[in-house]
Amino acid sequence: MLPIVTHERTAGPTSAHPLTAKRIYIPPMAYGSARAFASAFRAIGLDAEPTPPSDHRTRELGARYTSGDECYPAKVTVGDFMKLLEKPETDPSRVALFMPTAEGPCRFGQYAPYLRHVLDHNGYSAVEILSPTSQNAYQGLGSLAKPFVRTGWRALLCADLLEKLLLLCRPYEERRGDSETVYEEALADLCHTLESTPVEPAVQLLSLRDSLVRSRDRFRKLSRNRHRTLPVVGIVGEIFCRLNTFSNENLIRCLEGYGAEAWVSDIVEWIWYTNSEHFRKLQLTGRIWTTEALGAWVRKRVQKRDEHVLTAPFVEDFQGREEPDIYEILECARPYSRARAPSAKWSSMSVR
Repeated sequence: MLPIVTHERTAGPTSAHPLTAKRIYIPPMAYGSARAFASAFRAIGLDAEPTPPSDHRTRELGARYTSGDECYPAKVTVGDFMKLLEKPETDPSRVALFMPTAEGPCRFGQYAPYLRHVLDHNGYSAVEILSPTSQNAYQGLGSLAKPFVRTGWRALLCADLLEKLLLLCRPYEERRGDSETVYEEALADLCHTLESTPVEPAVQLLSLRDSLVRSRDRFRKLSRNRHRTLPVVGIVGEIFCRLNTFSNENLIRCLEGYGAEAWVSDIVEWIWYTNSEHFRKLQLTGRIWTTEALGAWVRKRVQKRDEHVLTAPFVEDFQGREEPDIYEILECARPYSRARAPSAKWSSMSVR
């Protein structure tokens, strides 16, 4: 039976919440992000951890439980979940599988229903799937939804920033492995901060900023060959495959091994894109002057404010690596896409 870990820091009384009797498993889109996201769950009193590392058994089970028509991330996530469940010590009734979803033409929106089908037809109907979205009122989280949504967003944003520091430093390190060591220390600092700080928004934000400053200073102390010039290779594409090292066969480390610096589109870019899609659909359906649209605009303001506070300490470090606004990216894509960007009146309004 899976051990259930309790934590002192919670968002309120969670003893009666049904998820407190379960452990939530998170598919690791990116290593650091999955660990930080698990800490976001622990911050509200729920036990969570990333699924065990993917391996040949992942591919074997993924192929067994998918037809081959699905996209590769579906095969990897299903394989990892089934590998977890086949372990003798796993109690299905105490397992919750986190499977996010999204609207739109991407098959990603079908992952959770398909996973439910696979589980039910293979004797795992007791396993819960946690797939909260704004469309289903964050079903499954109940009263914990509000603190988790903002904490989870901040966790992903912070994890992205630590990953960027690693990518900036590792190709130039004087002693091999130093950057990884500092990164692990920084990630542990972030996770501890998330789990030990009250989820009150202002207190949490300042604590996370302080954690990032400590990590920034650790990276700045690394011995690096600052006279070395390497070509920079940008990595874009489907979000799971570009970030999950098992799926892309450690592409970034491979590029670094050949003498390049890699820069990858992060998770936060995807979040900004999903926000932009929400605004676009509100416009297309004539709902731009609705309560839903106002809520989306307020949410974006809050997220932008968080981003501004947490990225401010890195202005010097990321000089020349600044991320473009999502609407700048969409505008560049406009000649090659039929999709129209949302109106700047709502979606691109300054929030600082």
